[in-house]
Amino acid sequence: MDEVEKTLSEILAPTRELEEKLATRIEELEAELSETRLQRSKLKGVLRALDPIYAAQEQASKERKASDNKRLHVSDELVGRIEKWMRQNVDEVNGNGGVTATDLSREQAIGAAQSSCSKTLQVLHDRGVVRLDHRGRGGAKYYKLVA
Repeated sequence: MDEVEKTLSEILAPTRELEEKLATRIEELEAELSETRLQRSKLKGVLRALDPIYAAQEQASKERKASDNKRLHVSDELVGRIEKWMRQNVDEVNGNGGVTATDLSREQAIGAAQSSCSKTLQVLHDRGVVRLDHRGRGGAKYYKLVA
């Protein structure tokens, strides 16, 4: 080891030690966080079992989150129109890698906005009529009919 490497090593030694201490501290904090989460989970279970007010609040919170998914209000007529079009054009839909809401909104026979088509595809997905095949550029969702 030459003089330059030795000097550099001596200069960097405290920095290396500090990095090791920080890495150890991070591991300790992650372990502590994991343990705290486990304890909280157990405590919440006890509260749900013994405190009816707490259980009701948790249930209301879950219902509130579930109601957020109910924003998919589209007419049954539009759902039927899109499903009918997809079944009539099944080779085009399933053969070309799927169909997006934008593709559907460009179809004259459907005559709906892209946002309505997107919500309708989500409704059809929830009903098991279509499946999400893949995501494309920009997050486009490609759906295919379920056989």
